[in-house]
Amino acid sequence: MIDDKKPLEFVQSKSFDSVQGKPKIKNRLRHCRVMAGLQQKDLASLMDIDPTQISKWEQGERTPSLYNAIGLSVALGVLVDELFYDCRQEWHKTQMARMTKTRIVADKMRN
Repeated sequence: MIDDKKPLEFVQSKSFDSVQGKPKIKNRLRHCRVMAGLQQKDLASLMDIDPTQISKWEQGERTPSLYNAIGLSVALGVLVDELFYDCRQEWHKTQMARMTKTRIVADKMRN
């Protein structure tokens, strides 16, 4: 039986704080909220939660539940993944690597 009251353990990866083992949502959440043009109280109102929850998440004191992470993604118009990890930065790195490989192949074909 699963204990609902215990928080899930997260697997260590680039998107996690290596010291505390917690997802790095605080900076991503604030960035997404500001980009959406919302204040903490506005976001809390959209999600029907107390504004102190948003503050605690952004300060890294707490991590939102899966339910709240989904609510955040809907309210902010982003993917849940984007709250925990900067997907665009990783996509950009991947695209740059592909472009570099393409140039190398094209150069070899010309010679």
